[in-house]
Amino acid sequence: MRLNFNQLKIHAVVIMERSLYHSKIVQIITDMGGVEGGEFSFDSHVAEVRKVIGWCCHILKTLPIRKSLLVSNPAPPMLYGLPKVHKPNMPLRPVVSYVYAPTYLLAKFLDRWFKSFADFTSPFSIKNSVDLVAS
Repeated sequence: MRLNFNQLKIHAVVIMERSLYHSKIVQIITDMGGVEGGEFSFDSHVAEVRKVIGWCCHILKTLPIRKSLLVSNPAPPMLYGLPKVHKPNMPLRPVVSYVYAPTYLLAKFLDRWFKSFADFTSPFSIKNSVDLVAS
């Protein structure tokens, strides 16, 4: 019997040299047009987000709601790569974690807010595997 690794969900640890991982991440960033340095200031971005949340009184009606959307210790989103072990040369799949980003809680709140007003379900989406089999 031949094992097909694409169909198996194998939990494994992949060991990669730091320099190789770093060069692959840098390659992903340059392929997407990213540049080092630039005019972006994270501190001014955080201040702008806090100012906008403080001024927005139409959707965020009460002060406790506005305060609950402020991330206490914001950090820039973190980019990391997950190796695709089933492909030659193990390319990295870029993943961005926004959990500590200054707009994360605001985005979660607005997502729920928009969904409460818009009753839209895409004809191309499924709820779970049972829904897939039924269609």
